[in-house]
Amino acid sequence: MTLNVTRLSLSGSPLSDAYLRDDPIVRSFYRAGPPTDIGSYRRVLDFVRVSSPEARWEALEQTRDLAAPAAARPLERLIAERGVFVATGQQAGLFGGPLFTLYKALTAARLARQLEEKLGVPVMPLFGVASEDHDWPEVNHTHVLDQKNQLVRIAVGEPEADDVSTPHPPVYRIQVGKDIERGLEQLSSSAPDTEFREDILKPLREAYTPGSGYADAFAQILRNLLRSYPFLVVSNYHPFVKSESRQLLLAEWNARQESETRLRARGEELSSAGFKPQVSVPPGATNLFVEGRLGRDRLLYDGQGAVLRRSRERMTEAEVRGLIEEETERVSPGALLRPVAEATAFPIVAHVVGSSEIAYLAQSQVLYSMHEVPAPVIVPRASMQLIEPKIRKVLDKFGIEP
Repeated sequence: MTLNVTRLSLSGSPLSDAYLRDDPIVRSFYRAGPPTDIGSYRRVLDFVRVSSPEARWEALEQTRDLAAPAAARPLERLIAERGVFVATGQQAGLFGGPLFTLYKALTAARLARQLEEKLGVPVMPLFGVASEDHDWPEVNHTHVLDQKNQLVRIAVGEPEADDVSTPHPPVYRIQVGKDIERGLEQLSSSAPDTEFREDILKPLREAYTPGSGYADAFAQILRNLLRSYPFLVVSNYHPFVKSESRQLLLAEWNARQESETRLRARGEELSSAGFKPQVSVPPGATNLFVEGRLGRDRLLYDGQGAVLRRSRERMTEAEVRGLIEEETERVSPGALLRPVAEATAFPIVAHVVGSSEIAYLAQSQVLYSMHEVPAPVIVPRASMQLIEPKIRKVLDKFGIEP
């Protein structure tokens, strides 16, 4: 089947729109340089190689279990020749999440191939599953069009109470329930009879089975959909990522006041330039989250040590450091620190993102700088409109523009 594909302009907040226009007023907010300049990528590549020991690439041997068949040989080359990744990622949405998840992945795959030719080093696409996020209502559903072109919402799991005392576990700890069978049946009954119907539904049934990990099912279906590309698909709770980012999390706690000061200063710079910061920085809030009595909870600090925002559990300085060093799986970075943690674990030359991410990465830049981590080139994902032939015929028949 041939799709009619129209490239659309990616749009979002005024800050991301200004970045997409390469407005001089926002250039200072992004360290790596514009994505349209190959020099930006060369500078990041040089920085990554100069600032990283050989052992950084040797450690990537631990990720072989994450490589799809098409990625096994490219990963060997990347390790041997000190190559880099083009990263992208998304939350673990139901049945693969929104369509722009694939747009991000395909953009990263294409860019990796282009950069390998331009830079002369192995470049692979990397998809990071934000499996430590705890906003279950954001990922427990999806929308599809049924055979009558009606929008159908498919959801799984019980809705959470909007209450501060409700536990919020990270998504990777949530298991697929028996109601997934009803969700799969809704999807099956909504899907038209096409030549690729079973190629999609069969892998979904295999991935989303009762008792399987919700984030693992997302990663499994993504590997299937991207099986023709040399992708490394990694959840951010993977032991390799946790191990490689441990020292960053510890450094972030030790420098929490400096981190808050830098983020506040960046927020003021953005405001002075006429932009609203995407992520607020409350007083005493760190960029770290801890799994406590009420699930994933933000770590705050005050004159008496540390306290979790919702549960109010208290910890001493020594307890926080011990937790990071010995139970790293319970500690995770917040939205602003997460891309820095990923760039600490993997040598990344570019980061493919959506419009809202472009905006908050203007704030993350100060954390890359503080921790001396190479900041990747920020690349907007492709934005497309796909029209099936049968829909195109109807539009043409009535002279309607999509």
